[in-house]
Amino acid sequence: MFYSFFPIVLIFISLAAIVIVVARKFPQMTGLDTEKLPEVKQAKIKEEIQFQKFLRHLAGVGVKLKSWSRYLGFFKNGWLLTQGRFRMAVHNLQEKYKKSVIAEFRKEVKESAAETKSKKGAAKKKTTIAPVTSLDVDHLKHAEKSREAGDLPLAERLFIEVIKSNPREAEAYRGLGKTYLAMEKLKEAKETFEFLAKLKPDEDRVYNYLGMVAEAQGKKAEAIRYFEEAVRLNDKLAVRFYDLGRIYASAKRPAAALRNFARAAEIEPNNPKYLDQLLEMSIITGDVDLAQEVYDRFRLTNPDNQKLPEFKQRIEEMEE
Repeated sequence: MFYSFFPIVLIFISLAAIVIVVARKFPQMTGLDTEKLPEVKQAKIKEEIQFQKFLRHLAGVGVKLKSWSRYLGFFKNGWLLTQGRFRMAVHNLQEKYKKSVIAEFRKEVKESAAETKSKKGAAKKKTTIAPVTSLDVDHLKHAEKSREAGDLPLAERLFIEVIKSNPREAEAYRGLGKTYLAMEKLKEAKETFEFLAKLKPDEDRVYNYLGMVAEAQGKKAEAIRYFEEAVRLNDKLAVRFYDLGRIYASAKRPAAALRNFARAAEIEPNNPKYLDQLLEMSIITGDVDLAQEVYDRFRLTNPDNQKLPEFKQRIEEMEE
């Protein structure tokens, strides 16, 4: 009977031993660090690797976004620039259109005004040009006498009174211009003769006066042009060639001066003034034969001239 209970007792004893061992080891089991287990470590490493990959992926995306942002900025700037140019082009076209419209309008106004002025001018020529009155004639005579007598302020006032009475009286402008020239009011003289040239565009005297004004101003090239125009308009007057030769001589162009003095002496062969200048230029240019010929003519026409001995000596020196 004892043997029948022995196995049961043995089983209980074994269970009690197990319980005692487990009870003693339980604290150690509960304090076990699972983080140090190989499986747990591998899982942690895999998670870390995945997380690092994710971070690198995000970094790559960030770099690409930054690069794309530069391109986007470039396209944005390009778009803004293109838009600005387009707006400027539209603005320029608008301004150009405005200017063309304004220019066309001004042209029409100017043409209309010119047409109106032309009609008024034509009517004025027919109806409003005052004839020269006896009072104007008296003023002109008085003004000329005053100018010749040297009373230039009075002459100026009288000529201006005639012009106020008859604004197209050429003689008044001519006398006023000569008065200003004598008073050395060169600017006023030029303006007066220029207006006279509009009234008398084919009158050689006007351009001769303009040449004198330019000469007095020291504008030799301009004076030559005016004197040449005077000669072109009237090549029958010796004095026109004389004045042109004189300005050429002043401009140190003896050959041109000689040519014009010769033409003046041809028109008036016995004029001592022209022969004097022609002889002078012939000596300067070294034309001995012409100098001797002119000297003989000069001696016959003006035998008492004090310059004859000097001219003779200079010609002899040329022949040596």
